[in-house]
Amino acid sequence: LLKPVLMEIESRSSRKEYAQVLAECHKLYCEQRLSLVKGIVLQRISEFAKKEALPSLTRSGCAYLMQVKLIFVV
Repeated sequence: LLKPVLMEIESRSSRKEYAQVLAECHKLYCEQRLSLVKGIVLQRISEFAKKEALPSLTRSGCAYLMQVKLIFVV
C-alpha cells in the first residue's frame, strides 16, 4: 500500500521538498519498527543476563542484536 507512494517520492527526491518528505518517512518507519521490537529485545537481554557469565552474555547478546538488525534491514 505504501510502497508505490514511497517509490514515487524516491523518484522525485532530487527536489528538496521530496527529499525532506522521504527522510521523514524513513525516520518514522525506523521509530515504529523500534517501538515494535524494543520490549522483546530488552526482555531477551535481561534473560541472557540472568543466566550467563559476562563473556557468554556478550557473545549471545551480539549474536541476538545481529538478528535484530536483520529485522530493520528487511
